[in-house]
Amino acid sequence: MGCTYDKVSVWFQGTQTLPWDADIVLLTTFFTLIGYEWFHHPHIKPLTNVLPLLGAAGVTTGAVILKLSGQLPFSLSLKSHLIETGGWPSALILLTVPLTSCLIVFWVAKWCSMTALKPLLTIMGRHSLSIMLFHKALFDLCSQLNLNALPLQIIIGLIIPIGLSWLRRKLGHFTQPIRLPQSAPL
Repeated sequence: MGCTYDKVSVWFQGTQTLPWDADIVLLTTFFTLIGYEWFHHPHIKPLTNVLPLLGAAGVTTGAVILKLSGQLPFSLSLKSHLIETGGWPSALILLTVPLTSCLIVFWVAKWCSMTALKPLLTIMGRHSLSIMLFHKALFDLCSQLNLNALPLQIIIGLIIPIGLSWLRRKLGHFTQPIRLPQSAPL
């Protein structure tokens, strides 16, 4: 699978991508497969085995330091079809940085789930779809209202979607379609 767009010879609607995000599907399918293999086999314990965590922490820390110092021009945005690795081997960067970063995020999430944050994280997880759908629009609204304080934006981006989701659940019986009784066939 080619990981860079210089291998794609198709221009679709003015951009050099594959139609219907097929290139993104290939990349995310690979990441999904890796996640499945890591977490669905009992003999692989990536969140409890210290060696993979130390390796992932080293790679992720190194990538962050190189990125901040300007030595690693790495960008991966699936939404805008942006894959940039500078002069670095793109396949190597795409196979290590996102996967090790995700492993660290999963480990931090598992650690947080064993702390007093678990009830809050459970609520956020239960409403993650509404948070994902509304947060960007709410951030844009905050910018237009000159509410530029990041903590305030984070609170608004979490509280309003969770509140809307909770309200929908509570008022769900009011939004159900009215079903008329069916008459017996003649």
